[in-house]
Amino acid sequence: MIPVKICGITSVEDAVMCAREGARALGFVYYGRSPRAISPGESREIARALPKEVKKVGVFVNSRPEIVMEVAHRVGLDVVQLSGDEPPEDVAKITGVRVIKAFRLARLQDLEQIRRYETVHAVLVDAATRGFYGGTGIQADWELARLVKKFGKPVILAGGLNGGNVTRALRAVQPAGLDVCTGVERGPGVKDPRKVRALFRAIRSHFRELEESGKLKFDPRKSGKIVLEIRDTGRLPSANELLAKARGEAPASGSEPAESDRGDSAPPYGGALLDENPV
Repeated sequence: MIPVKICGITSVEDAVMCAREGARALGFVYYGRSPRAISPGESREIARALPKEVKKVGVFVNSRPEIVMEVAHRVGLDVVQLSGDEPPEDVAKITGVRVIKAFRLARLQDLEQIRRYETVHAVLVDAATRGFYGGTGIQADWELARLVKKFGKPVILAGGLNGGNVTRALRAVQPAGLDVCTGVERGPGVKDPRKVRALFRAIRSHFRELEESGKLKFDPRKSGKIVLEIRDTGRLPSANELLAKARGEAPASGSEPAESDRGDSAPPYGGALLDENPV
């Protein structure tokens, strides 16, 4: 099954419940203006209650690199997620921990900024909402999220995901991981067990259908670990096709996109060992 990160964890009870239901990673928000903000000390206590295999992710907004690394060391974070306007040169200074860079994409032109972040381990795609750095519950642009794959980084999909739409999101984007927050809450920072169960039930059902249809294959040759192979996924639209669509123009008959515009250079669902997935 695809790795899922539940973000905005503020209590031990919610953390343990999400891990029990199937979360592969939990996110702690270190941003004072967020209603889900938590201190390093509080998150460290929560982290101690979690199984070792559950990844601990720290979410930062425009924090200095030295602060990010200090908190990561103090809490024992496995991954840091940068959700602000951090420039590439600051991101490159963060060492000793994996880095996810979040992007709020609204237009096709927004994709080009991703190219500058060569040092990050994965890219998170969220909804573009003015004045907010995430956690709004607004759905991201799934077509743009698919095109992010052309940069060769694992793509983590965020933005308004819940048990009701996650299957459609998986089919549309085929990301390497999912990031869920508002869609499994009863209030900011308070998770709803029923919504969490509904999310994972829908995800398991999706992958069960893929396996039964023959589109999901388990390869035991890879050291006994699970490898996903998705077949017959269809061609992704090119950048030129999306621009034509936005302008109301019909694409040329039989046209094929340039290789650089295909957006599918990264295999669907990561196409790699799940244990190596960045979320």
